[in-house]
Amino acid sequence: MAGEALLLDLDGTIWDSAPWYAARLSTNPAERADLAIQLKKSGTTVSAAKLLRAAGYTTTRIRAECRTYGPPEFYPGALSTLQRYVQSDRTVAIVTNLPAWLVTPLVEGSELENLVGHFETGKRGVPAKPRPNLLLRALAALQVAPTAATMLGDTGADLKAASAAGTCFIWASWGYGGIPPEGTATAESWEELQL
Repeated sequence: MAGEALLLDLDGTIWDSAPWYAARLSTNPAERADLAIQLKKSGTTVSAAKLLRAAGYTTTRIRAECRTYGPPEFYPGALSTLQRYVQSDRTVAIVTNLPAWLVTPLVEGSELENLVGHFETGKRGVPAKPRPNLLLRALAALQVAPTAATMLGDTGADLKAASAAGTCFIWASWGYGGIPPEGTATAESWEELQL
């Protein structure tokens, strides 16, 4: 179903990052649990990148945390599914509103690093999802037509961006976005994806 390229949201789609972020932001177990819940709420005003930046995190500090604790926990089947996809000579790209200063050290050294052909991160001057700009930039970098790609994401912003870009879309029901709009193609797990 994914065609030549698979475009992936990161948080809530590939890995469950909210607990990882919360653990970096608080040593209090109750506070960490509450913060993780807030970070998982789709449409929330709580931004992991802004909270981490306000707490003094930089690329260097995130990289050090990854060396100590590893990356966020991947969802079951994510890595094996992506490995099969890449082995079939198709391309994977990450398309996220998160800034590069946070994404780069999270991915470096993780199993994801060698599976992803392109990263399109949030940046000044480029409208974020739900606008299609980041997806279109990724497709241009991969030299893939929108109709030859599929976006896998877990929020309405992902769905709207894919629709505006002209790509197919699959809702990752295990993610942070809740119930998809009626009629949306949905996957219940990575294992069931027919890529």
